[in-house]
Amino acid sequence: MDLSKIILKPGSFPILNQNAVVKDAIDIMNKYKLGSVCVVDKSSKLVGIVTDGDLRRKLVKYQKPFPEFMNNEIKFICSKKPISISRNINKKNVLKIMNSKKIWDLPVVNLKKKLVGIIHLQDLLKIMVK
Repeated sequence: MDLSKIILKPGSFPILNQNAVVKDAIDIMNKYKLGSVCVVDKSSKLVGIVTDGDLRRKLVKYQKPFPEFMNNEIKFICSKKPISISRNINKKNVLKIMNSKKIWDLPVVNLKKKLVGIIHLQDLLKIMVK
């Protein structure tokens, strides 16, 4: 089976502009029930990713009031060099990447690094076992 069937398209997973704040990231993760947010610039180029684990780790280290943390721009919290793939990679390689990097969500980008989708591990596993 082809990966295109499980690539979530923009509008069906959390995406935020890099100038959004941490509270926006938490809100959008709750809305889509996914534990990561892709961070893009104004041209939809993938510039980072924030996971619920990233937020927990940052919050524990943050030594200022909670409301101040929630108002930080997401670009200061996100992983700046997110692991991503192109849509022509095969499913076994996607699984290898997710397993070796211990990640659940893998952004899909085009040649110009524009975000075109995301693959969620559970969706990948469903097609792998068929």
